[in-house]
Amino acid sequence: MKKLTFFAVAAALLCAGCNNDDNGEAPKDPTKLVYGGVTYNLVTLADGNTWMAENLRYIPEGKKVSSDYTEDAGIWYPAGADKVADATLVESKGLLYDCATAFGVDEITEENAYSFEGKQGICPKGWHIPTNAELTGLVGHNSTGELTNPNAPYYDADIKGASIDALNADGFNWTFVGIRNKTTLTGTGAYLCTTYEDAVGALSYVLGSTCYQVKKNTDNVITNYQYYSLMSTYNKTNKKVTVAYGNVLAGMSVRCVKNK
Repeated sequence: MKKLTFFAVAAALLCAGCNNDDNGEAPKDPTKLVYGGVTYNLVTLADGNTWMAENLRYIPEGKKVSSDYTEDAGIWYPAGADKVADATLVESKGLLYDCATAFGVDEITEENAYSFEGKQGICPKGWHIPTNAELTGLVGHNSTGELTNPNAPYYDADIKGASIDALNADGFNWTFVGIRNKTTLTGTGAYLCTTYEDAVGALSYVLGSTCYQVKKNTDNVITNYQYYSLMSTYNKTNKKVTVAYGNVLAGMSVRCVKNK
């Protein structure tokens, strides 16, 4: 692992004492929010919702950030193109969270899997993890071609999704991070970091709170839980964001949405 700077370690230790009773302090500037000792930029987009304009880097009380992507730690440091966890990237890229940690629960089960839609989770009070309706209401398209919302303000029929350039022009600040991926409950976690041009982590996810499915095998054994999430596709023909299905034990970015 890369050597961590003193300041990065100190910041992580300071934030480790935070908990989600923090209300989130709204400074005089309405485009800012202070939460867990960190100031976040905010943006109100054309969908009418106010979003965090950067990825969450909040550490709930009792949690530790892991540098080992094979460990089911719940929170991981991001990495660069070398796929090595690097705490110095937290300020620019945020942290990676699995679903249970983001939703603020110990475990996701078949009984509670569908109960987290619009929940606060680790967001500040008055904010929540975005729902599928909010995700499709922003970008308008599901990566498999269903759940299309042609009225979404950033939907572009030519690319079947929302242009990353258009989102960023309005201040969303899509951040390429990659993901800590784990495709089944019993699989081994690994960092997935595809790079295209200058986009390190071109395939990145922002977690949503609406359950897509409880996935079972032919023996009726649960193999995965999946949640609607934003996904970037960045290559020669597509520089877009659509709605895809994030795996429950994957490590994804989190953006909170302000309650109306």
